[in-house]
This record gives sequence, structure tokens and C-alpha cells, in this order.
Amino acid sequence: MKLRKQMKRGAVRTSESVFVGAWLPITLVNALDQAVSTLDSDRSKIIRDALKEKVQRSVS
Repeated sequence: MKLRKQMKRGAVRTSESVFVGAWLPITLVNALDQAVSTLDSDRSKIIRDALKEKVQRSVS
């Protein structure tokens, strides 16, 4: 796996993470963007939080 240079800001360090892309329906992206505006956040953080919650519920 190719290593990338260290990010200068943000919660996730590239040396400790892997990029995962996904195709999402436009309606879901629109809802995601609305949540980004409402929560004053960003897409990546909301997606990471949703995945963590889903995985934790699945494992429990």
C-alpha cells in the first residue's frame, strides 16, 4: 500500500488511515450535505461517525 505525506490539519492522519471511496445515491448525498450544514461539520467526519455507530451496533 502506498504511503502518503502527513496531513497538516484534521482529525485523521494519513499515516494511520486508508482512503475508502463509495458511490452514494444523490438523495443520500443531499441529506449528508444538509447534515454538514446543520452540524457545522464535514462529510468525512459525519461518515466516520455513522460507520463507527453502525459497526458498534453490529458487534454488540
